[in-house]
Amino acid sequence: MIQRFVRWYDKEEGSFVGEEPFYLRTEELQSIFGLASHNPLFDCYKIEATMISEFTRVLLLQFDFEKYDYFVESEESQGLVHELWIESDIEQTFCLAEEKGNSAKSLLSPKAKLTWTVSATSHYEAMEKYYQYMGWGHYSSEFLDDRLPYAIES
Repeated sequence: MIQRFVRWYDKEEGSFVGEEPFYLRTEELQSIFGLASHNPLFDCYKIEATMISEFTRVLLLQFDFEKYDYFVESEESQGLVHELWIESDIEQTFCLAEEKGNSAKSLLSPKAKLTWTVSATSHYEAMEKYYQYMGWGHYSSEFLDDRLPYAIES
C-alpha cells in the first residue's frame, strides 16, 4: 500500500520543514495534477497555490506559499484490513479484521454478516473509504493522529 504525505520545504534554504499524511483517492490526485489514469503517482508532485482548495478538506495545515514549497510525496506503507459487519438496517460495526478487531466483534449478534473489507494505512483513510462505501460523503477529522500511518508490529 501507499501512504501519501504533503511535505513542505523552506523556499530559501530548501530544507525540510514538515509533513502531514493525508488520503485522497488516486483518481482524485491524477485529476488535480493532470495525470493519465495509468499513472500510479509514485513520484513527487509540486502543489501550486491554485490547488489549495483541492487539499483543504483533507489537511489540517495552513499553506504559506510565501515561505514554503509544498509537494505530494509517497512512501510504501503497510496497511491494516478493516471489516464492515451488518446486523440490521440500523446496526453495523466497522472494525479492524483478525485478532485486532476481536473485542469489537465480540459485541456482534450471531446474525451479523461480514459484508465488506478494505485495507487502509491510517484511521483517516479507513474512515474515508468507509464513508464513500456507505454513500455518506467525505469523512473529516480535526485530529492529526487520525491521519498518521498505523504503527504495524512485526
